[in-house]
Amino acid sequence: MERPQLETDYHTRILEFLKEHRDHAAIKKIYRLEKLSTADIAELEHICWKELGTKEEYERYVSKGQMICGDKVAVFFRSIVGIDRHMVKEMYAKFLGDNILNSLQEEYIDQIIGYVCENGDITPSTILTDENFVNLNWNSVFGTHLVDIRKYIDELHGLIA
Repeated sequence: MERPQLETDYHTRILEFLKEHRDHAAIKKIYRLEKLSTADIAELEHICWKELGTKEEYERYVSKGQMICGDKVAVFFRSIVGIDRHMVKEMYAKFLGDNILNSLQEEYIDQIIGYVCENGDITPSTILTDENFVNLNWNSVFGTHLVDIRKYIDELHGLIA
């Protein structure tokens, strides 16, 4: 793919690329919560830093938007394309086994999903330090399943890291 004319801003070029390449293998993996290979990540870096602009443009865009992704382009793309909410809930259900989520647990999980969609990534420390989570009472809502939340978050992070 030839590098586009730099008449459009970086954000527009990213959105145009995603619109034209909805079936790109790595983008589909990100959306479906599939593990990315080293080759997938290298290809995404090439797209962001060579085809659609420069690494400097990417860094300015990420910095300006105060995005948490840094130089992790997979996290960057996930913050734009989002994730399949059904799959992410299924993933958590596997951690719980036969247990069913109550409405408050569902709400907390939805907050995790929303955070991942908006920011592209999450870590266990995020729910301890980020303003979106610090006032939530994780212990009383999840009790003995709190360890499952950590495993779940580790799994979400591990797919994209």
